[in-house]
Amino acid sequence: MYLKYDIIITILDDVALKDMYQHLLTNKIGNDGYRTFNHPHGYFVTNYLETLGFVRISKCGSSTFSHRHELNKWKKFSDAKNISLTLCCLRDPYSRIISSIPETLNRLYCEEIPESKFDWTNLKISKDVYVFLSKKIKADPKSLLYCFQEAINHFGFFDACHEPMTNFLFSKNGDIEINPYMFTLNKMDKISRLIFSMSNDLQKTKFNKINVRDQNIQQKEFYSFKRYAHYLQIKMIKKRFLIYKEFLKFKKFALNNQHPLSEIIKNYERSEKLFSKKKLLLKTYSLLKENKISPSHMNEFMKKNYKSDINIYKSTSENCENLSIDKSLLNLKKLTEI
Repeated sequence: MYLKYDIIITILDDVALKDMYQHLLTNKIGNDGYRTFNHPHGYFVTNYLETLGFVRISKCGSSTFSHRHELNKWKKFSDAKNISLTLCCLRDPYSRIISSIPETLNRLYCEEIPESKFDWTNLKISKDVYVFLSKKIKADPKSLLYCFQEAINHFGFFDACHEPMTNFLFSKNGDIEINPYMFTLNKMDKISRLIFSMSNDLQKTKFNKINVRDQNIQQKEFYSFKRYAHYLQIKMIKKRFLIYKEFLKFKKFALNNQHPLSEIIKNYERSEKLFSKKKLLLKTYSLLKENKISPSHMNEFMKKNYKSDINIYKSTSENCENLSIDKSLLNLKKLTEI
């Protein structure tokens, strides 16, 4: 049975399926409001043979790593004891929050405003958050970042993309819920090469950019028949045309109504001849990365909301320079003791 989640379509075993489906239906972890509801907390992914496990944390290269190692099967944290090797990737918290902003803006919608729902919007947020962002967000990157900081400070975390990484690993009481070996995002390619070399699969050690979306272009290399490839090409063109029509509908809604992206779209239109959602989000991300934010303001926000993330990322980064599963990579429990 298939369940569409995040970027990839994942296969669930019968035991995990019922629990996860119920989890996504109820849209909450519990009544304490500790975690966001748009991520299957308490589950990790593994391969078909269940020899490699991976704890997915949003905006930490999870889609890339899962796609690369064919980790498409979701399992409960309690099943990790049966997996030979379970890993988890962390990202620099400052870089992660910057990366999360365009992602959140792209996917959010409000159930009370039906016109805000489109094919790609899968992040349901409350009307309070939606209205707040719509009124506050401006086109310049500094105001955009400050607005997100203000929204998180006021409403709490409303998307798994900017939810603290420690929420994916620890309970509200601070107990470790799963104990994977940790590595940082900048070491992902080296970790993958090490895993493939352990299985003597050296042909898979050449990687593209760390973006699973870019890897889709490789699929056309597998088409054996030109006529079939031509048919698929036409089909893809039609699909892209329908997607673009949907985007034009979204653009019209955003410009004529209050929407978090309204001011950004208006500003983008003045400087760009060809309008596309991908370019809009990439430009927004680039501006956020390049913009010089006041260190004191950023540090204050990060320490208030991501203090544990900063500490665990620092410990992980310092302990994964030389890649050897048994000697260099430390599991979560040992990292927290450092």
